[in-house]
Amino acid sequence: MSTDALGPTPRAASGEEPSDGRERASAGLRFAAALELVGGSCHHVADPAAAREVVAGLCGDGAVVADRDALVGEVAGGLRTVGDPWAADVGLTTALAAVAETGSLAMVYGRDRPRSNSLVPPVHIAVVPASRLVDSYADAIDRLAAVRPVPSGMQLITGPSSSGDIEMVQVRGMHGPLAVHVVLVAVRWPCSRRDQG
Repeated sequence: MSTDALGPTPRAASGEEPSDGRERASAGLRFAAALELVGGSCHHVADPAAAREVVAGLCGDGAVVADRDALVGEVAGGLRTVGDPWAADVGLTTALAAVAETGSLAMVYGRDRPRSNSLVPPVHIAVVPASRLVDSYADAIDRLAAVRPVPSGMQLITGPSSSGDIEMVQVRGMHGPLAVHVVLVAVRWPCSRRDQG
């Protein structure tokens, strides 16, 4: 089992990496469909350079607060970044896993990946290597078990924030971002030990 900054890289049921990527492509399509059902959007790109273009288009001139992560840092190049999530229009993060069956992001937090980056700005963009696609919540929990140092917990984000607490009227953005975009990057991205948060 190989390991990246946020745990092991998922394997096919046989224990081997899918050689042709069909399983990963199928998981990516299921993830995108599930995310779109809850009001999010998914962008499939080939590499970090293409991810940078998509993210730049989504951010426009907005201020961005970004996780300190190798892939996020590569994608954030050229964006107007700020250190305070309350001053940001966009939170740019990565995720431990992207769950295909629900369109959810499995998030773990630490010094280099503050929870506020995904919750405070009105727009959340997660840049996730396709190698982190998993089928189910159980698979995401398996990935969590391999993360070192052990995080205090895992949060699942499924689309934009939504609440129907008051008179059963659905309202977006009550407890988090109004918009969630996920950019799935087809290449595996090696991260330094410093990025482990």
